[in-house]
Amino acid sequence: MPELTPERFASRLEAIRLALGMTPEEMARDVGVTLRTYRKYAKGEGIPRRVDPLLTFCFRHGISSDYVLGKTEEMFQFKCPYRPQVCRGVDRDCPLFSILEAVNRV
Repeated sequence: MPELTPERFASRLEAIRLALGMTPEEMARDVGVTLRTYRKYAKGEGIPRRVDPLLTFCFRHGISSDYVLGKTEEMFQFKCPYRPQVCRGVDRDCPLFSILEAVNRV
């Protein structure tokens, strides 16, 4: 697997943001960084020194931390047994969504 460069991190961050349907402002707030810092990452101008908030974000949204860190090409941690062809892990209509949402609140 290629090394995680700031540019590669930026492209993965943007792919996640688009998959989750979030604005840059929402993404920054959810990741736990300022909008200015988020934009820096999104431009490929750095990688976070602390990954704890990023890993928490990944867990909350079912994103594979290995995807963010450049170790895999699979963005989501699980495959949906109901609609695997269309599931992005965040479909509110999915029967599993309420379960995942409850688990992530714990």
